[in-house]
Amino acid sequence: MEFSADLIDDRVWLGSLDAMENTIAFDSLHITHIISIINSELPIDANDNRIRKHIRVEDMETTDLLIEFDSCYDFIDKALSDDSKNNVLIHCQAGVSRSATIACMWLMRRYKLSANIALKRLRLARPIVHPNPSFSAQLYLFEQMNNQLDLNYGLYKEFQFERTRAVYIDYDTENDGIDGKNNLRQQFHAAFTLPYGHATCTIIETYICRECHRELFTNADLSRHSEGSGLFDWFMKYGVEKQMKSVPEKECQQKLFTNYLEWVMIQIDQPENAHFDNIKCPQCSTIVGKYNLNGAKCSCGRWVTPALYFDIDKIEQKAITKMNIETKNISS
Repeated sequence: MEFSADLIDDRVWLGSLDAMENTIAFDSLHITHIISIINSELPIDANDNRIRKHIRVEDMETTDLLIEFDSCYDFIDKALSDDSKNNVLIHCQAGVSRSATIACMWLMRRYKLSANIALKRLRLARPIVHPNPSFSAQLYLFEQMNNQLDLNYGLYKEFQFERTRAVYIDYDTENDGIDGKNNLRQQFHAAFTLPYGHATCTIIETYICRECHRELFTNADLSRHSEGSGLFDWFMKYGVEKQMKSVPEKECQQKLFTNYLEWVMIQIDQPENAHFDNIKCPQCSTIVGKYNLNGAKCSCGRWVTPALYFDIDKIEQKAITKMNIETKNISS
C-alpha cells in the first residue's frame, strides 16, 4: 500500500487518512506519534501502541485551529525530543487543509518563519497543501503574534468574535436545541465588545432619542471603519495574501455604527426577531436605527459586519462631560 504522506521536516510527516491506516509504512518509517485532525472516529487496532492526539474539528471557516497550536507543537516537540528515532504523522482527511495548517504552524514556530515562507516550504514537500481561507488567516494572525498564541491579543479577540458571530447566526434551534442556542448567545455577547476598537475620547458625547430624549449610547460606543468598498469583516481583512492592517487608512464619518449595546442585544434576542430588524428606542419604541448580524453597507461603500447603525435624523448628539477613555488597541 502506498504511503500517502510526505516528509515536511526532519521526522515529521504530513498526509491523509489513508496514510494513517498504513500500519506497514508506520513500522518501516518508525512512526510512533500521530496527530489526527478529523471529526470522526478512527479505525485503531486494539493492540496499537502508538501515541495519538485526536482533534475533532471540521474543515470549516468557523473552526478555531489557533487554540490547538500550542498543544500540537508541544506534542510534536516532545515526540522528537524523547527519542531520536521517533517520527510524527500529522493527518486529516486529505492532508490538504486542517493538517497542513498544523504542519505550517510547526514550521513557523520551529524555525521562526513567516506564514508565507512556511507555506511555500510546505508546498515544496507536498504541493497539494491548501489551507481554507480561515485557516490561512489564522496562520497570518499567528505570525502577527510572533508565532506564539496570545489569547489577549486584540486581533485574536476579533477573530473569536467573528467566528462566534457566524456560528450564532447559523445555529439551527429547531434541530439542535434551545440550550445550545443559549450557550452560543452568551459566547456571542461576551465576544461582542467591538471588533475594531474605540477611539480615544476626551469629551463624552451622548446620543439621545430625538423623540423622548432617552440616552442611547455615547461616542465611546462608536465602531470605527475605514472608507472604501468591499467587506469589513475579519476574514476579508486578514484572509489569504492580505497584509494585515491594525489602523484604518481613512476613518469614515458618514454613518453611525456602534459596538455592543446591551439594550440592543435584548431586542436582538427576542424570539420573534430575525438576524436583522429595526432598532427601537427602549423608552418610546421609536425606530432609531437598524441592525443586521450579517452586515450592512455604509454610505461610504464599506460593508460592515455585524452592523448596528443609527438614523441621524432620529437621534441627537449632546456633549455632557470631559473625561479620558483609554484607547483599545486592536493590534496588541
